[in-house]
Amino acid sequence: MKALLLSSVLLLAGCKHEPEVKPVDVRVSEVVLGTTQPTTVDELMALAAVEGYRVEYVAAASETTHLVKVRRADGSELDEGQTRAVVEQLKAGSKFRFVELNRVQQPR
Repeated sequence: MKALLLSSVLLLAGCKHEPEVKPVDVRVSEVVLGTTQPTTVDELMALAAVEGYRVEYVAAASETTHLVKVRRADGSELDEGQTRAVVEQLKAGSKFRFVELNRVQQPR
């Protein structure tokens, strides 16, 4: 019995399976903002103002982590590249602890 168990362990140890990679979807027009201290919605909206865009508050994950939706000034949605560009603009201002794309991981 011990020999069977040991051979099974050795067989599994030599197995070279690649880890399963789950695809990640970027939620276009959605940005996650992290502040260094608790922030009200009004304070966050003032910090997140970007010329030529309309920023809409969506939700808070905590007092310092917030989800916003960014649209063009005319109200139309951004594509992924434009969303990434807005993220870079928000990062450049150094107003936030972090600025990230909103990503959704899909289960397999």
